[in-house]
Amino acid sequence: MNVLTTNDLTLIADDKLLVKNLNVEFRSGQNWAVLGPNGSGKTTLLHALAGLTRPRSGNICYNNRNLDDIPDRKSVV
Repeated sequence: MNVLTTNDLTLIADDKLLVKNLNVEFRSGQNWAVLGPNGSGKTTLLHALAGLTRPRSGNICYNNRNLDDIPDRKSVV
């Protein structure tokens, strides 16, 4: 089973605190929704979970491996 977890994840954009100390576990087969007003950090959170942006602090793990330790995928042409 694939698992994506956050450990004390904190996200800041333009000096605005968006997420503070988030601890959550996403398991394959689950459905989740991210809700909030414009500018609340929904896209920033999704970008961080996808490994596109780095969190201010904390970490994100996929199957117990830190995203920073997983090499980027290479395009096959």
